[in-house]
Amino acid sequence: MIDIAAVLLVGLLWGGTNPVVEKGAKLVKARLESSRHTSSLQSLQIHCTTPSFIIPHLLNTAGSILFVYLLSLSNVDLGFVVPAANATALAITGVISEQGQTQFSLKSAGLLTAGLALVCTGILLCSWS
Repeated sequence: MIDIAAVLLVGLLWGGTNPVVEKGAKLVKARLESSRHTSSLQSLQIHCTTPSFIIPHLLNTAGSILFVYLLSLSNVDLGFVVPAANATALAITGVISEQGQTQFSLKSAGLLTAGLALVCTGILLCSWS
């Protein structure tokens, strides 16, 4: 049960941070473009001093470290870990990305709900085997 929670945590960390890292990357890009001559060291400094980029990036990396742990040291089946973590990340990314949209249509809400139901069903089926 703890392993299943860890797999879902990986998906949550990946899916929850992907849209946020994307927004932070746009801010970093704007900061880099505003300073005309940036060396690699200055670029690294801008990346590391932009909280909206570095904090979600570190959380995403923590999810990757947990994923590698689950693949290498855990007793969880590889056929469960990979699809469950990626499906959860995809579902969470969809939910978070949809919430950030200015126009939320009933069609997209229905498709998102159907997709989430399929993802949850697939995770349940994988966890029972």
